[in-house]
Amino acid sequence: MKHHYTIRTIITRKMLKSDKVCYEYLARAEYPTYSAPNWASILTGMTTSDTGILTNDWDHTHLNPVDLTDGKVPPVSGRGRIPPTIFNVSKKYNKNIKTAFIYSWDWLGNLADENVDHEYFDRSDYHAAQDLIEQIKSPNPPHLAFIQLSEIDNIGHSTFWGSEEYYKSVKSKDRLVEDIHVALREKKLLRETLIVITSDHGGYGRGHGLWMRASTQVPIIFASPTRKMKEPGNKGWSGWLSVRDVAPTVLGAMGIPVNKYQRGRDFSSRF
Repeated sequence: MKHHYTIRTIITRKMLKSDKVCYEYLARAEYPTYSAPNWASILTGMTTSDTGILTNDWDHTHLNPVDLTDGKVPPVSGRGRIPPTIFNVSKKYNKNIKTAFIYSWDWLGNLADENVDHEYFDRSDYHAAQDLIEQIKSPNPPHLAFIQLSEIDNIGHSTFWGSEEYYKSVKSKDRLVEDIHVALREKKLLRETLIVITSDHGGYGRGHGLWMRASTQVPIIFASPTRKMKEPGNKGWSGWLSVRDVAPTVLGAMGIPVNKYQRGRDFSSRF
């Protein structure tokens, strides 16, 4: 069974120059460019209007609104349950798929349910990455894993996007990507692994949320460490990439069809 890992940060320049990688630096985030709506779109392949997740204040009370004017709208997938994530769709396809959900922003716990076999939260990106590495090295590593790292965003808010401290944080996350890559290699999982790297939004000054290129443009990188891409590089996307294309593409790489609620496109034919 194939293993797939989604990682929020950049990849090394060496990997980007490889014929085993395809990417787009100017992919588009969903509106509004806040974290919760966009992580939800990345994990579901749905638009923000379809998930009903429009602010970072969203919680499970939005799944069952009290009345028509309380500002809460349930997902199009139905009342009472979170919108179907990659964990939900993969488990529905094959209950034996092992999943892992690791994050350093506590809000993401709102998107975890019984379809997550291993869940780990720590505000430290380093500890989050170490947990993923432990899972990879375990006797029964996950087939589908997601890790979210927060420090780059936090540094952007405390200094500004593009500050010296910001780029120091980017470099430190790059080292964590390398640590994860090494763990995959030592476990001999690289051949059947797809690594996906993206971001929930960009930023300008000390913030984001406004509809401008600095906030809406994000990278999406698909890396197959040992297999050549059929279309490497940043060409041949037939238009633009969106963060909602991540979930359908990851699932497509696993041989899992897009469900009826996903608006994103499956680009796994490039792999």
